[in-house]
Amino acid sequence: MATLSAADLGRRVQVTTSDGEASEGTVFAVEDGVVVLESFCWPSNPEITRANYSVLTAASITKVAEVAAVPSGAAAQERSLPAVDSAYLQAREARAVTRAEEEATKINPKATARFQAVFDMLSKTMPCTWGTNPQDGGPAIMILEAVSSPRDVCSAPPCRSMA
Repeated sequence: MATLSAADLGRRVQVTTSDGEASEGTVFAVEDGVVVLESFCWPSNPEITRANYSVLTAASITKVAEVAAVPSGAAAQERSLPAVDSAYLQAREARAVTRAEEEATKINPKATARFQAVFDMLSKTMPCTWGTNPQDGGPAIMILEAVSSPRDVCSAPPCRSMA
């Protein structure tokens, strides 16, 4: 069993796992028996920032081969994380809470699973809400509650009757 440590951060390696799978990349993180390798999709283009991350358990690594050594001074140099825009995060959280509250209004605990599924499908295509059935007091789906009469919708001169 081959091992990697925090001293190997930034080192380009090829590892082989116990099932014979080979992964190549830069050692991105090593902690608590987990190794993360970072490999860029197009390493020849320095402007591409997309990368794949392979997460491996240290116990499954059987062989480690060095592809490239750590660049001089890179071991001491830490990667800096981008600044966090707290105003953006607060706005994003507020939008998520609003969406979650809207979605929660679409759930009726008194409805059966099948009736809830019908409501979910209808609500994707038209505005509908939960109401109460006046006959038995059970749940009812209220569809298009705020629709004006068809005559009001088509009262302009270019409208013609479809009959």
